[in-house]
Amino acid sequence: MKTEFALSKARDYTSYDREHKFGLSEHYYGENIDHKLEESIQKVLNNLNVFMESDRNEKVQHYFKNTKSVYVESPREKDFEGMKLNLSSLPTLKQVNVMAAPDFGVVFSDNKYLILDRKTGQEKMDTDGVSEQLKIYALKLILKSNINIENADIEVYEIYLPSLHQVGGKIEKADIDGIIKKLEEDVEFQKQFLVDSDIIKNQPLTPSHFPRTKSEKKCAICTFRYVCEKLKAFE
Repeated sequence: MKTEFALSKARDYTSYDREHKFGLSEHYYGENIDHKLEESIQKVLNNLNVFMESDRNEKVQHYFKNTKSVYVESPREKDFEGMKLNLSSLPTLKQVNVMAAPDFGVVFSDNKYLILDRKTGQEKMDTDGVSEQLKIYALKLILKSNINIENADIEVYEIYLPSLHQVGGKIEKADIDGIIKKLEEDVEFQKQFLVDSDIIKNQPLTPSHFPRTKSEKKCAICTFRYVCEKLKAFE
């Protein structure tokens, strides 16, 4: 964490570097967060220690040894193609790009699955229902593996650290039908912003449609100011 923090802090955000795209947003916007580094490190170590000493860690180790297969997301190497949901079988959504990747997944058998998503933020103390995020993960599994939800046992949980409080449950057909309907409703809502309801008319415009301002005041608050000079090369 200290190495990545130092690299992020030293990065030149006034230019675009294809080999080093990422960094902390706080550094990008010029915020001084040096005093938060040690606090963040201690939080990570505390969460890790709690997890390692818990029975949930024992369960995870058991999964690796005794289940059909285990999936673990690699946050340092994002597979954006792998994150996409294959929506080709859903006519109303096949043109939509939806991306999702859970932290951890277990295949016990051809009809029994477990999906876990670890959380380190504020806990949801309610225990009723399954979050839309978890439903999306379940939908991705169903579409990818061509699973009949009525014959499958899919459990999904959000696991909060360091308390290990969990929220979730078994996925039912109503959950999948509901999240598909929610996606369809969201798409219909976005369509109202299309110019003349014509997708072609909503293709990205060329840079000439966005002349640079000569106002230093406007430039100072523009979130693209750091890459502005570099973007000129693409015009």
